Amino acid sequence: METDRFKYFCTIVETGSLSKAADLLGVSHSGLSKAMSVLKNELGCDLFRPQGRGLEITEEGREVYDKCKSVLAGIEGLRLKGKKLSQVIRIGVQEVLSHSLTGKIVASLEGEIELFELDSGEIEVSLLEGKIDFGFTFVPFPQKGIEYLKIAKAAFGSFCKRGSFRNVAPEDIPYVIPSSELKGNPLSFKFRDGWNKNIPRFSPYKADNLSAALNIVQEGVAAIYIPKFLAKSMNSSLNANGHLVEVPMPSERQTAEVTWREIFLIKMGHETKEMKRVTRVIRLALNS
Repeated sequence: METDRFKYFCTIVETGSLSKAADLLGVSHSGLSKAMSVLKNELGCDLFRPQGRGLEITEEGREVYDKCKSVLAGIEGLRLKGKKLSQVIRIGVQEVLSHSLTGKIVASLEGEIELFELDSGEIEVSLLEGKIDFGFTFVPFPQKGIEYLKIAKAAFGSFCKRGSFRNVAPEDIPYVIPSSELKGNPLSFKFRDGWNKNIPRFSPYKADNLSAALNIVQEGVAAIYIPKFLAKSMNSSLNANGHLVEVPMPSERQTAEVTWREIFLIKMGHETKEMKRVTRVIRLALNS
């Protein structure tokens, strides 16, 4: 019985989809499906049942999942016992990406991982100084010797706590925004959150980090401009009354506010397998 099948099975359980798991693992859909058929025959029980467009784990599958996780953890412990890891992977990411993707990024890689939450421009400096191996950003600050690869596009929009600001005019809706402006960037963003500076915004609240800003939003007193994938990720761990929903406003204003922003892989040298794996994680999060 191959332990790779255990890893494949656990990934399918955690993503809820053969397609998403195959993308994350870097294997073909047919190969992953065949591996699960072999595992099912070896164990003699059904592991999944269809659920909408995805899969739902059976009771027997849940027991197998718990045991597989234990086996994989044990194998990893044996691999690391008594020796120092040969490689440390150091990654720089902007706060808006790390807030919802840190766990998924770490889970996609092997070895010792160091994840640095860095501001726009700081990622380039850290890369040039050898403090990180690669990074991801929405706002590049071009530097000699650094290469930028566009890997995905993320939709941004205005969000508030469910039930807030239903009868408030768009120009009167209070926003919480970053406490400092973004200066000197080639994309001409004034605001760190990427807000279109030509659209008026009432912003009585400022926060120096995303967690603080989101706490203000959860009190129902302010809206926030964030990537849609971040709102969706947060909603997965909130009860329905606390869900983030797009701010109610006329469709013309909403269309004007919604923007698409590129995500860039920042690197020096060739593209490594670790870069490709993290890129897949980001793309999967945006498409889920």
